[in-house]
Amino acid sequence: MKNRLRVLPVQNIITLLLLIGFAQTIVIYAQDAHYWTNQYGTKAQLLGGMVVGSVKDLSSVYYNPGALPSIKDSTMVLTTAAFEVNYFRWEDVLGTGKKLDYLQAKPAPIIFAVRARLGGLKRSNWVISYLTRHDFEINLEGRRAVQPSSTAGVSGEEYTQFDEIRFHERITEGWMGVTWAYKYNSRISLGVTEFFALRNQRTRSQNIWQKAIPDSGNESRLYIDEFSFWAVRTFWKIGLFVDYTPLTLGITFTTPGFHIMGNGWSFLASSRLSSEGWIPAFQSEIGAYYQESMITRYHSSGYIALGASYRVRNAQIHITGEWFNKIPLYPVLKSANGENHPEVMHELSSVFNWGVAAEHKLSHRFTLYSGFIVDRSAYIPGSESRLSMTSWDLYHFSLGSAFFVWNSYFTLGFSYSYGGEKLKTPGYFDTRMENSMGSDVREIGKVITHRLKILLGLSMRF
Repeated sequence: MKNRLRVLPVQNIITLLLLIGFAQTIVIYAQDAHYWTNQYGTKAQLLGGMVVGSVKDLSSVYYNPGALPSIKDSTMVLTTAAFEVNYFRWEDVLGTGKKLDYLQAKPAPIIFAVRARLGGLKRSNWVISYLTRHDFEINLEGRRAVQPSSTAGVSGEEYTQFDEIRFHERITEGWMGVTWAYKYNSRISLGVTEFFALRNQRTRSQNIWQKAIPDSGNESRLYIDEFSFWAVRTFWKIGLFVDYTPLTLGITFTTPGFHIMGNGWSFLASSRLSSEGWIPAFQSEIGAYYQESMITRYHSSGYIALGASYRVRNAQIHITGEWFNKIPLYPVLKSANGENHPEVMHELSSVFNWGVAAEHKLSHRFTLYSGFIVDRSAYIPGSESRLSMTSWDLYHFSLGSAFFVWNSYFTLGFSYSYGGEKLKTPGYFDTRMENSMGSDVREIGKVITHRLKILLGLSMRF
């Protein structure tokens, strides 16, 4: 039997000869290559997290464990709640001039901390905490359909074109921490938090191209790539806090993550069918790959932060800078026989983030806050990394207030984030996109993203 590529004619097309439609859904819950997107705690959220040198509530377990002994009130439980609205716009999608928008709202990542004092250890402080570090999801769908003429496949006219891009990624990561802090003297204290992190990630890529161009014959291509893994690691955040009121200083060092356990699987399929001038010209390619129980290694960066604050009467200025070390290229998933899966790699560049914030105390029960931070992307252009794709920097602005009601401390405010740049296909996607659509698709439009977060915090005293 001869190989035959059969074309079914399309008839009765009167009003639509050309239809190009795109549908997409993009959910930006946290940026996958940014370190400062999520902030925690009541006061700290209103200050944009610029509290490494000034934090004095239970969010110190995350920002600076050394500041924990400086908490003067009797707060035993800290919890925060936030609601965020994300807006994403993709301009000039795949060079078509079309614009896509998406608006999404959901709860923001949280922190929960409980403080304990042990009898006989007056200078020691203990806190057990949990925070949502990542809860990130992207669903991207793109479609284009070109309706053929009634003589398609007979007169040699262009008769069909169907392009589809699908990309889905879901990432969750939670940190469970145990903090110990010690007050060395009236001015200096130090502390350490050991975090245990559980990361889950599942990613699926898909592109399907089917087209007939008069001078090149027919072409059909299917590509599917999917992987999933979970990994547990531990790391330590060590902090030093110095109080020379009205000046306070802080420094923290976070170790790289140490792998404990993990598992994952990977699937890769590729198929290509083409015919130039119909039969006998013909070629066909096919491939498949699936492996489960793969060796999983997820690495996290080490970083160091410096912060300071200075109070002048009823006003206080906060500044913080933090440097994150690079993560060299490495395989996240490795087969049992030692062969690396070529599609599941990861790397990040080193970045330096900074910010400034201010607060003004209007009365003993009411305070205003504001902040601005620069959140650089650690994504490397052209990288083979499969775990990150957001290459644009983010800028965060925050504004809000804090007030006492009975024995509880409330915070209320908002933060606004902005970022965007010209979007290019990820490095691991370039070759497949070139083969299917041409090298000009490396630039596939411009991305603009906004986020508005409504902040509500509560500290309860017991």
